Parts: sequence; C-alpha cells; structure tokens
Amino acid sequence: MQEYKGYKTQMHYDPDDKVFFGKIEGIQSSITFHSEDQEGFEKEFHVAVDHFLEVARANDLSFL
Repeated sequence: MQEYKGYKTQMHYDPDDKVFFGKIEGIQSSITFHSEDQEGFEKEFHVAVDHFLEVARANDLSFL
C-alpha cells in the first residue's frame, strides 16, 4: 500500500498488457493510472492524486 497526501493505492500487475496499475482508494470517483515499470508507478500515482485535487478545487468541492 502506498500513500500520498492522505490517499492510498495498491500496485497490481497485468501480465497480458505488461503494466502496473492502480486506483485511488477511498474516493467515490474511479480514478485509475498505470505505468510500464514499478519506478513510474509511484510517479503516476502522485500525478493522479494531484490532478484529482486540482479538479476538485477548481469545482469548489468541499470534501477536501
């Protein structure tokens, strides 16, 4: 389990597509991301969380 800015994810691997993937846990939206390697997984998780927070703030969502 990885955590960033209070949000969590788990790393999964799809052997058919040969990618690591995850989703932001604990939110109503289904926000997923992927990477071709383990090193990039954490970076893509951070990008997904930052984008989620940016969109939420832009839409004045009070749950943040």
